[in-house]
Amino acid sequence: MSAGIPFVPPSEPAWRSLHPNAVVVERRVGLVVTALIALVSLVTGGLALLADNTPGWVKILVALGWLAIVFGLAWLSWMMPVRRFRYTRYRVDSLGLLIHRGRLFHSELGVARSRIQHSDVTQGPIQRAYGIATLTIYTAGTEDAQVDLSGIAFDEARRLRAELTGQSSDDVV
Repeated sequence: MSAGIPFVPPSEPAWRSLHPNAVVVERRVGLVVTALIALVSLVTGGLALLADNTPGWVKILVALGWLAIVFGLAWLSWMMPVRRFRYTRYRVDSLGLLIHRGRLFHSELGVARSRIQHSDVTQGPIQRAYGIATLTIYTAGTEDAQVDLSGIAFDEARRLRAELTGQSSDDVV
């Protein structure tokens, strides 16, 4: 070894981030869910308040509380996907799949290739519109027997499924 060339140990596979469209998809899904919750709670709460002999100040407090909850849910639906995107990464190595999630509440989940039973790649309508998918891996055992990795490109999900299960994409049903 030459004195001028430093030794570089073999590197591990690089960590990969979720697809940037995952933020858009999760925001849209979150806002749809928020709108549905707002609509259902408005109808049921409105009917309950109209049917009752409730004083006006109580109705105003209930309306302000409803607005606070709806805007809080909308804010969370807008902000949480960015944090999830920023603090979720994954990689595949010779042992299997490793998923790292979170910053404050940190978790690392490893899925050994030898424990993988089968896997699925799914897309909802909003995911399909943005070209992303969810890779679901089913493992032997009961603890974390289903592992989901959502927010990755559809082609990447199919490639990961084939790599982890040892099948070519033509072998998958």
